[in-house]
Amino acid sequence: MIPVYVISLVDCKSRRDHMTKHLGSLDINFEFFDAVDGRNGLAKNLEALVDRRAGLSDAEFACALSHMGVYQHIVSERINYAMVLEDDVHCSKFLPEFIFNKYYYGSNLTQLCLSKSSTYVFYEGKQFLLGKYHSYIQAPFFRYSSTGGYVISKNGAQHLLENGVPINKKADWPDCLEDLKAKKSCKLVFPPLVVQNHLHDGGFESMIDLNQGDRKKNRRRFLGIQVPSQKEMIRSFLASIHKPIRRRLKTKSP
Repeated sequence: MIPVYVISLVDCKSRRDHMTKHLGSLDINFEFFDAVDGRNGLAKNLEALVDRRAGLSDAEFACALSHMGVYQHIVSERINYAMVLEDDVHCSKFLPEFIFNKYYYGSNLTQLCLSKSSTYVFYEGKQFLLGKYHSYIQAPFFRYSSTGGYVISKNGAQHLLENGVPINKKADWPDCLEDLKAKKSCKLVFPPLVVQNHLHDGGFESMIDLNQGDRKKNRRRFLGIQVPSQKEMIRSFLASIHKPIRRRLKTKSP
């Protein structure tokens, strides 16, 4: 099994107890990775790693720095792949099978957790994993906003370390991730295998069934992207042609 790191503040006993019990029930071995504590400001040695002009709070900087700390550990210890979880997540019972079968292999980043407000665009490379789960190559320029759970390679960690500092935005995710996505080396799993508890009050199954329900009602939606009807697309296309023609005729009229 690959190493599993749970980012958590040292004094967050309730969250640590939750993750110990939860991952223990899934028979997943893990270790806590002490998060950077930004509640009382950042240590002086960390100031060089952040861009204060970004206007982020110390807590937001600390979150991003915590993930960077994991990347540094992965690179320094020469770990080929590692799973990173935050301490407020709930994992699918299928996560151990995902790990055992190495479905993350060959990707610099495999996203397991998606924000409910994210835009999901299935780019290409659909691959069946298990049950209702599939992986997809992440589409460039479409952001995935949760760092609640993912598997990252040593090369992916190295790239984020070299290009994601100074930190000028939240941990989810630095702009340099687009370079990896453009190389088609990042994937996402849908439905998500990991759900952040504070984002999904309806529980884990509510997120799993995100794309279920009224098929007729959602038939024009592509997992977050509104797809217009064929008639609307034709109308829009014709309008795009006629508009410049009408403008040109108008300018020539007396």
